Amino acid sequence: MWNIFKKAAFKFFGNSLDFLVKYFEDIKEDLEKSGLQISLHEYVYIMIFCTFLTFIIEFPLFAFIAGLFFPPIFAFFISLTTSIVICLGIFFFFYTYPAFLTSKRAKEIEAALPFVSIYLSSLAASGMPPASMFKLLSEFKEYKEVSKEAYKIWRDIDYFGMSIDQAIRKAVLKTPSKEFKEMLLGLLSVLSSGVDLTNYFMQKSKEFMSLYRRKLESFSKTLTLLVEIYLTLITVGSIFFIVLSVVMSAFSPGSAETLLLIQFFIVFLLLPLISIGFIIGIRLLSPGM
Repeated sequence: MWNIFKKAAFKFFGNSLDFLVKYFEDIKEDLEKSGLQISLHEYVYIMIFCTFLTFIIEFPLFAFIAGLFFPPIFAFFISLTTSIVICLGIFFFFYTYPAFLTSKRAKEIEAALPFVSIYLSSLAASGMPPASMFKLLSEFKEYKEVSKEAYKIWRDIDYFGMSIDQAIRKAVLKTPSKEFKEMLLGLLSVLSSGVDLTNYFMQKSKEFMSLYRRKLESFSKTLTLLVEIYLTLITVGSIFFIVLSVVMSAFSPGSAETLLLIQFFIVFLLLPLISIGFIIGIRLLSPGM
């Protein structure tokens, strides 16, 4: 999909947007750690192309729809404003997407680290060289993002002829996880000092397990608070408003249609949207995202 948009963007704009790339240097690091495997130059072109394409498609469509209900000038301004707002949303999505992916990868790596370190300690206990350990780890797909990081280290060693130290140092610069970075830096120190790898990975597994347990406890408390807020403010509040509106409609028959419309909006639009927002928020806060 990225290749399709990339080709279309460069075909449409040529090299006319090169001067804009320097203004997006702040997302370069997140882009490199996101796993998208796309350069900043290409990403900027795709971002601007998708934003422009959205405007080209939606503005005439909204103008046509608004023209059926409003005067031409009013319909023009409504469609223009709506299109600009949506395009800004598209642009913001692209701008923050690398950071979101980087954070997501970091969480997945850190959730697997307690078990990865135990696995590595068992491999080290068998006397396996560190390079072969990363090769086996890369083939263990259950560890997902950690397996991808391990594959990059093995690839640099096997295909590009790097030493184990060089490959690990490169991985340290590219990994999105601070904890995995610290483990790799510790591994470099162990390899240079000749300390037993088995003991090192066993010690790291205890540290990672303790840290992961604290994250789960913190998430459990946050989840309890969010559930209480949801039940109190959203569910009970909505029921209370609906009951109150029914009582009010009995005393004011003329406002019954308006209250019914508000009830419909709350039950079929507001509540589902808030519930989806809560689900997404909980998912983002989860340490094992």
